[in-house]
Amino acid sequence: MNFLRFLLLLPFLLLALIVAIANRQTVLFSLDPLAETTPAIGFEVPLFAIVFLSVLLGIVLGGGAAWAKQHKWRRLAKEERKQIKSLSKELETANPDRR
Repeated sequence: MNFLRFLLLLPFLLLALIVAIANRQTVLFSLDPLAETTPAIGFEVPLFAIVFLSVLLGIVLGGGAAWAKQHKWRRLAKEERKQIKSLSKELETANPDRR
């Protein structure tokens, strides 16, 4: 199973490696939208780092949004599990010889 997972992950790892090698040059990552020449807050980082961190941030935010949207269904499943457990106990007390 782990070998199959590795084989499926390998093309994505190779693609990430190719992107990282092709985009090694450093760029100015600025958090100051008004200053064009010398920003107050800016970092020189490799371009691939910005790309990879952007993708990672998108995955985390998308996963968090999907998790939050499914809250209603998780709550409903929990309530139904409680109800099933309660009804099972009630059935056992009503028919103790039915096991």
